[in-house]
Amino acid sequence: GRRSAGGRRPVAAFTAIAIGLMTASQLLPSPAIEDTLLLGELGLTGDLRPVKGVLPVAVMARDRNIARIIVPRENFMKVYDMSLKK
Repeated sequence: GRRSAGGRRPVAAFTAIAIGLMTASQLLPSPAIEDTLLLGELGLTGDLRPVKGVLPVAVMARDRNIARIIVPRENFMKVYDMSLKK
């Protein structure tokens, strides 16, 4: 995968910025993302790419009563299987 000059992948920052811009420009209404966790890497073409470590983050979200988790398609089954074990 691509890395920044420091060698780290700035995954969460790009996704958060994109969602913030969409909300600020009213392309995405604020209530639509309230109590929602978004996981994934935002590609340059706007696609949401899979990431590692989704399961522990999803467990933390469940434990904190976060209502929705949006993940890339490739990460879905891992999170779905976890939700069945609630």
